[in-house]
Amino acid sequence: DGANAALPKEVSNSGKPVWKLETSLSIMSSNARSEDRASHELVSCARQEPSTETKKYVAFSGIAHPEHFRKSLERAGLEVAGVYGFADHHPYSAKEINALIQSAASLNVPLITTEKDWVRVQKFKESNSRIAEIIVARQHIELPDNALELLLRL
Repeated sequence: DGANAALPKEVSNSGKPVWKLETSLSIMSSNARSEDRASHELVSCARQEPSTETKKYVAFSGIAHPEHFRKSLERAGLEVAGVYGFADHHPYSAKEINALIQSAASLNVPLITTEKDWVRVQKFKESNSRIAEIIVARQHIELPDNALELLLRL
């Protein structure tokens, strides 16, 4: 099948099911209460019409492939004015977070990070009130309706 042509041979010839996952990205204020963040999307960039005003951000993430975060933001229609990639599970320091906040402030744009990284930086909220200004991007993955059935067949 033509859809499998772009996949590595070891995947496309594995005999295992290959699913195309639908993803979307939600952007929310990091100072929202956790129960609100879990149930309410302030902006669902991938599902709404493009805005007439440019939305620029400085992005940072400590994930296995930080460039994927940048691409997700761009696919959602956001402009990335700067990006900082850290190693997966990076233990951020207060000095690093302050430098990131200053970088975004120098460009007069918000700082945005992954939900995973937000968990790692929120410990600095008490010592730096600007932490609350960091925007959180939540990645949503939608599985096919028959995903459980297909998994049980493996």
